[in-house]
Amino acid sequence: MPDELSQVYWDASCFSSYINGHAGRVDTLDSVLEEARTSKGGLEVVTSVVSRVEVAYSLQEDQQRQLSDDEEARIAKFWADNSVVKTVELYDLIVDEARGLIRQVMPSRLRLKPMDAIHLATAKRLGVREIHTYDKKWLNQNYVDLIGITINEPNSIQPMLPNFGPTD
Repeated sequence: MPDELSQVYWDASCFSSYINGHAGRVDTLDSVLEEARTSKGGLEVVTSVVSRVEVAYSLQEDQQRQLSDDEEARIAKFWADNSVVKTVELYDLIVDEARGLIRQVMPSRLRLKPMDAIHLATAKRLGVREIHTYDKKWLNQNYVDLIGITINEPNSIQPMLPNFGPTD
C-alpha cells in the first residue's frame, strides 16, 4: 500500500474528450487512467457527481442530433466502473463553498458558472494534488489563485507509448 494517496481532479471536459475519443487527448487520458489503475491506490482520478450530468451524450449523438441506445450504454458502462474514477457526492459544504467562490470572483468582473464552481469547490474540499481540464478559461491564473490548486491540461507521470500495431 502506498504511503500517500495522490488525487487528481478531472472536470467534465476530460470525460467528454475520453468518451468521444478526441484525437490528441485520449492517449494522455488513457495514460492517467492506466496509471491510476496500476498504482494500487496511490493515484485516484476524482470528480464531482455532476460530471455524470454534464457528459450526457456523445459527440456523435450531438452531431447527428440523434440519441443512440448503444452510446447511452457505453457512457453508462463507463460511469458504472468506479474502480479508477471516484465520484464525489454533492453535499451542503461543497454547495456553500461553490456559492462562496461565485461571490468571491464577482467584484473582479470574473464570472464563474455554477457547475464550474461546484467542480472547483469539490477539488478544493478534497485537497487534490492537481486539477485536469481542457477548458481554457480554467487554465487562467485567476482560478489557481482562487482555490490554491494547480490547474493543467491532463498529463501523466508515465506516458504510454503510441500503439504501433502488432509486433510479429
